[in-house]
Amino acid sequence: MVEVLGDHAALLITIHEGRNRQVRRMCEAVRHPVRRLVRVRIGPLRDTRLGPGEWRPLHRAEVRALYEATGPDHGGSQAAG
Repeated sequence: MVEVLGDHAALLITIHEGRNRQVRRMCEAVRHPVRRLVRVRIGPLRDTRLGPGEWRPLHRAEVRALYEATGPDHGGSQAAG
């Protein structure tokens, strides 16, 4: 738990591969209600200036970081076999 205020608790949950509504389902399984859910990072990317529903183009370095984060078997160049 990151913070407790009365009968409310804030959790910090890190998952490596998210599935549809995974965090909500995990909390439901332990009967912890979810009132608000905030994604703070996707892989190596983080942009605290973006609001809900907003987007922006990625910089080249960010695209490169995403390719590097997925490892040599994902994306990048394809080897002829």
